[in-house]
Amino acid sequence: VIAKTHTGDLICSPMSAVSALSMVAYGARGDTETALRSGLHFNVDDNIQKRGLKTLFEELN
Repeated sequence: VIAKTHTGDLICSPMSAVSALSMVAYGARGDTETALRSGLHFNVDDNIQKRGLKTLFEELN
């Protein structure tokens, strides 16, 4: 969609991508959840991962 209306450079911060994909991953189920968690390297206990992301977002705000 962006490519149809924007022909210049596009900048997306890694933190923005992780933030958005993390929310999607925690709402996903089945193969989609597995693929997202693998791609994001979410290989620790779910509670630890969620606390870590929460702390990071709180510190950034």
